[in-house]
Amino acid sequence: MKRINYILLVTLCIASMSAFGQESNKEKMKAFKTAYITDALDLTPAEAEKFWPIYNAYEEKIDKIRFGKSKEIYKKIRNAGGVDKASDELANEYLQSYLDTEIQMANEKRDLYKKLKGVFSAKKAILLVRAEHSFSRELLKRFRDERKPRK
Repeated sequence: MKRINYILLVTLCIASMSAFGQESNKEKMKAFKTAYITDALDLTPAEAEKFWPIYNAYEEKIDKIRFGKSKEIYKKIRNAGGVDKASDELANEYLQSYLDTEIQMANEKRDLYKKLKGVFSAKKAILLVRAEHSFSRELLKRFRDERKPRK
């Protein structure tokens, strides 16, 4: 049953993607991740209805944290001629920014799991952790496979 739901969800995602034609890679990846996590957690419709708004808000916050401050620092380092030519002061600024970003993302993750306590069990929360990791591995595998020269 779980496999049928996954196949149905992926088929619907693919069909909706082709209907829109010019959908970006980011949107395709998001649809694939949604299908992947829904299948891995075996979410009921009621759970999915509560889960996805919380999870999507979490991902938006993580993206803002990850890409907000980091972009500024990367530009500074690039303008300085790269890491090798950057001053120690700039390197320290980058390192502190990186550490602050990691702490903020960990805090958001903790808040996510607090919010999910009311949606599903701790076992499903652990399955979410596993699903996120396996999704990342699957995405990397697909990326590598696409880059391999075809014979």
